[in-house]
Amino acid sequence: MVCSIPVFTLGASVVALYTVTLKLSEHEEGHIVRDFFKAFRDNFRQATAIWGIMFVIGVVLGVDLYVVRGSQETPVVILNTLFYIFGFVYLMIFSYVFPLQSKFENKVKDTFKNALTVGIGNLLPWTVLLMGMNMIPVALLFLPLQLFLYLLPLIVGFLFGTIAFINSKMLNCVFQKYIEKIEGLKVNEKSVHGL
Repeated sequence: MVCSIPVFTLGASVVALYTVTLKLSEHEEGHIVRDFFKAFRDNFRQATAIWGIMFVIGVVLGVDLYVVRGSQETPVVILNTLFYIFGFVYLMIFSYVFPLQSKFENKVKDTFKNALTVGIGNLLPWTVLLMGMNMIPVALLFLPLQLFLYLLPLIVGFLFGTIAFINSKMLNCVFQKYIEKIEGLKVNEKSVHGL
C-alpha cells in the first residue's frame, strides 16, 4: 500500500505484489520484502507504462459510461452497450496484465496481447473468477460509510494481499498450461512474445 501512494507507482507495486504472491502460492517462499523491492525495481519502467495505459483507458471508459448513463435514446443505448463490452474486456485485461508482467519478460505491447489472449482462452472459469475477485474492493465502496470506516484497517492491512494470493493460486493453474505448451521456456529469463 505504501508503494502505491504515489499513484504513478501503482503498476510497479502490483507487479511486485504478484511476483511475491505467485511464488508464495507455489510454496517457493523467499525473502518477501527483498523479493518485493527487487521486482518493484526490475519491473518499474514496463509496469509504469502498463499502468499509465490502463489508467488512461480506465478514465476514458469511466467518463464515457458516466456521460451516457440513464439515456434511453437508441444510439445512446447502443453506445452504452458497447462501453459495457469494452469495460468487460478492460477488466479481463486488467486481471492478467500485471501478473503476466511479473511472470514473463515481454515488451509492453506483447504483455497486453498475451493478457487478452489468456483472458479469452480461459474465460470460464478462471477469467470470470479473477474478475470477480478484483471487483471486491470496488464492491466495498458501496458499504455504508460507518461500516466501511470500521473495516478500513482490515481492508488496508489484508484485503489486497489476500486477493492477490487467491488470484495467484488460480493464475498459476492458468500459466502452467502455457509454460508446459512452450518447450524450453525459461520464466523471466527469455522473452515470450505470444502465449
